[in-house]
Amino acid sequence: MLEKAKEETKREMSELEKLVEANKKTLQDLKVELYAKFGTNINLEAEEDS
Repeated sequence: MLEKAKEETKREMSELEKLVEANKKTLQDLKVELYAKFGTNINLEAEEDS
């Protein structure tokens, strides 16, 4: 039973990691498009908390 739960969790993690990578790719593509359109008039980078 524990092994089955571990395998299911691994499968779910793999699916989630694929979604994260797809979302990162989409975000990068959007950044490229927005910077091409607005140039340096926008800042899409995350702010660092000091």
